Amino acid sequence: MRALAAFGIFTEVEEEVYEHNAFSTKLSTPPISQSAFPMAVRIRGMTQLPEYLAHISYRNPGADPSDKTLFQWSNNTDLEFFQWMQTQPKQLAAFNASMAKSVATERASTDKGFADMYPFERELVDVSTDQVALVDVGGGYGQVLQDIREHLPGLRGKMVLEDLPETVEAAPPIENVEVVPYNFFTQQQPVKGMILLSSSSFSTVCCPMRLIRARSTRIPLTPYPP
Repeated sequence: MRALAAFGIFTEVEEEVYEHNAFSTKLSTPPISQSAFPMAVRIRGMTQLPEYLAHISYRNPGADPSDKTLFQWSNNTDLEFFQWMQTQPKQLAAFNASMAKSVATERASTDKGFADMYPFERELVDVSTDQVALVDVGGGYGQVLQDIREHLPGLRGKMVLEDLPETVEAAPPIENVEVVPYNFFTQQQPVKGMILLSSSSFSTVCCPMRLIRARSTRIPLTPYPP
């Protein structure tokens, strides 16, 4: 409890006596509280890291492709994380709920949602209608591309949403957005010649949107705003 209080979660009102504060209340209220379920899976692996490293003889994890990952070893499974989640309905529902809340919070932070988070019109000003302007890898239900199409209707070029088959199957249709089932862990990128490549699955929960200028020679990650 002292450790949690040191990070602002709970308030120590007197020695060894704690009470809820705004932070702890928010964390204990759905859907944010549901993030504890998938987080517990990751923590299980973290607590077993010393044993896992000993098990693989302290090699660099991943150096031997036949080794199980930390997640697989700590959960006694041959499945990858997202494959395993499909077998755990309660975990999957909690994961989707917490992700949806994170996405909704991020979208509400600006007037145009994700369309305000990168200078799309400037970067894609020379794109023709038959070029692939933007591929959103791991884009969930397409919230990023939906905001771009809605708030920047004059933007030319094709846009592609990529995510796991079971995810895009449940995604609502978005006008002028192509949907491609894709697992970036096991497949090569199926779309060639795109101008911008986005990985919004990570950016929406931990940091500003990051895009790769796919046709530049150095391919820098470009966060916006700075």
